[in-house]
This record gives sequence, C-alpha cells and structure tokens, in this order.
Amino acid sequence: PPASRLLVSMAMAPQNMDVADQLSGSVGPRRKLSKNPVGLAPAREPDVDLPALYGERIEKSPMLDLLRESLKPSRLERIESRLAQRCGSVRLVLENISDEHNAAACLRTFEGLGGQHVDVIETVDHLRPCRSVTKSCDRWLTFHRHYRVDSCMDSLKDQGYTVIATHLSEESVPLDEIEFASIDKVALVFGNERRGVSKLAERRADMCAVVPMAGFSQSFNISVAVALFLSHLRSVGMFAGNLHREELTELYKRWLILANKNPKPLLEKHGFGEEVAYL
Repeated sequence: PPASRLLVSMAMAPQNMDVADQLSGSVGPRRKLSKNPVGLAPAREPDVDLPALYGERIEKSPMLDLLRESLKPSRLERIESRLAQRCGSVRLVLENISDEHNAAACLRTFEGLGGQHVDVIETVDHLRPCRSVTKSCDRWLTFHRHYRVDSCMDSLKDQGYTVIATHLSEESVPLDEIEFASIDKVALVFGNERRGVSKLAERRADMCAVVPMAGFSQSFNISVAVALFLSHLRSVGMFAGNLHREELTELYKRWLILANKNPKPLLEKHGFGEEVAYL
C-alpha cells in the first residue's frame, strides 16, 4: 500500500499488535518474541557421552576445586562439555585481516565449531575483531601472533600440520576433492579481504584449495569462505575433541577463571593469586 495508507493503518492498529501483524494486515494478540536474537540458537549438546574430564583427564587440585565450587553446576557442566569437544587438529590462520567485522565473524565461526588455536599473521594489518560481533568468543580461544609469514609456516609444519592456503590458482584443488582422511592435522590460511593470501604464504603452503562455485560471483566474503571450509572439515570428521592432558588442564583453569565474575579476590584469599599470571 502507499506509504500514507500504511502509516495510517499502523497508527490505528490495536496496541497489542506487533509490527509484522500491522504490515500484513492481520489482527491478533502480540506474539512473544524469542529470547535469542534471530539467527542464533543454543549450542546443541553432543549425541554421545563425553569422557569424564575432572579427576580423569584433568588432575584434581585445591585451586581447581575452589574455582569449581564457585560456579553453578549447570555452568560447570557446560564448560566441561565444551572443553571435551575442543579440537586441536584444525587451526585457523588469518593473514592481515583488516576489517574488524570480518575478523570477528571468522573467530566466532571457528570457536562455535569447536576450534581452539588461531594463528594471526600481522605483517601489514593488525587483527582487531569487533566486540559486538565476537560476543566475547575470543576469550575462549588461544591466539598465536606472528609478524613474519615464515615464522608461522615453520611453526605449523614443525608441529605436523598440513598447511592449506585458500587461494585460486591453476594448481588449486576443489575443497570436496581433498582426501582429509589422510591428513591428521590441518591449518587453513585465509588472506586479506582485497589482496588474498600473500605470495610467500602461497609458496609455503602444502596446497591451495578453493570452494567450488556455480554462480556468476567470483568469490565469497572471507567470513563466508571460512564458514564453508570449516563446515566441510566438520562434516568429514576433522573436528574432534583431541586436546592433550596438559592443554586441557591449562584451558580448564583459564576457563574457570573467566567464568567467575570476580576471581582475583577469591584466589588471593585462599593463597592462589600468585599461581595465575594472567589475572
């Protein structure tokens, strides 16, 4: 309808109608809005029983006991559930990502799928994720910052990672044709929004990969590309809870501290303040 008629009809609509009813012309009681924003959903619990962590894979300690006692059982259960599913065999490498919203979306997708380690290469641009987009997901991740491409590549390969650069070239392999069953650990490199991955990162990578496209568009936004790549890795079983005991213990301590509203006075009161350097 014309704008004038629309404004009049909305002004005359009963106060218990919501905007959608007013626009559609239907009359009825106001619908209750979901507490979750559109597009968001609570994380689904795993379908299989997860191995016990505390007292099994994570050694008990007085400090951890103290932190555990300060949290609600539901909060503690969620932390342990997420930690048990944390994956160390897939790493996200972001090279000179300049847009704060893109950076935040990439991190949020990676964390949401169960990733833990993010390598950040900052030879030109610095990673500054937008806080309103990350929703604080970056607090739960482990970052490794590099100021040279070579140092990042050397570190990843020394740890046994197969480095895949997301880059279009004559040698690029479609993502769905890569035999991930033969790869134990993989690091995905995503480059700057305009320039792509650097020539050095391309040369040092073990292979280049692309997402097959069937439309007229020649590329995806980087955050979409990250989601597509990581979702494929999850579908082929690359995302699995496989952190070693030492890292599980360190992350468990860190996460319990993050989950506490005011952990420093609590730990200092019981003589544990000096044991946690990042408080």
